[in-house]
Amino acid sequence: MRRLDGSWKPAAAVVRDMFAGAGTLGYGPGELAASRISYDGDFENEDAAASSSGLLGSWRTFDASAAGSIGVDAGGGVDGSASAVLDLTGGSSSAVPAVYQSFLLLSGKRTVTASASVRLVAPTGFSRIAIAWFDGGTYLGSTESVNARNTVAGWQTVAATGTAPATATAFQIHLKSAYNSGEAYFDAVRLG
Repeated sequence: MRRLDGSWKPAAAVVRDMFAGAGTLGYGPGELAASRISYDGDFENEDAAASSSGLLGSWRTFDASAAGSIGVDAGGGVDGSASAVLDLTGGSSSAVPAVYQSFLLLSGKRTVTASASVRLVAPTGFSRIAIAWFDGGTYLGSTESVNARNTVAGWQTVAATGTAPATATAFQIHLKSAYNSGEAYFDAVRLG
């Protein structure tokens, strides 16, 4: 929690507040007491070179072997900035290609809302956002949005709201696209 020079890292305030019962978690790009939690919901890495190289920053891939490609499009976002893109995706009944990020459930927060803007190009499958619930490493289930409409040419919003199972201690946000011979662009991911 301290830097090599002895100064406190911003996360120290988060931990102090949570143990003191003073922190309330407001996700993304939310506030936790005086500290910010940045999860890169707009796919704008601090390192611009990483965005232009297609790296995902703080996001991770899930079932990437079933996708033609998963990465970042530096100019494909809602406002012309970066976005995640999944294309040529397959899938199975137990797993579909996605990018995801993990979060802890803190301060008694049990209901989570996740939304994202989605733009589809020549879509054939489905694209949506999901909240996956976990107790430690044990998967407890998920809450998923309705599918983005393949007939919409521009940006559209998908959203899911779910209540965590009683034993859940963490959740993941998954941006999914499966059975899609086209492309799915995700941007403006928000948590609440």
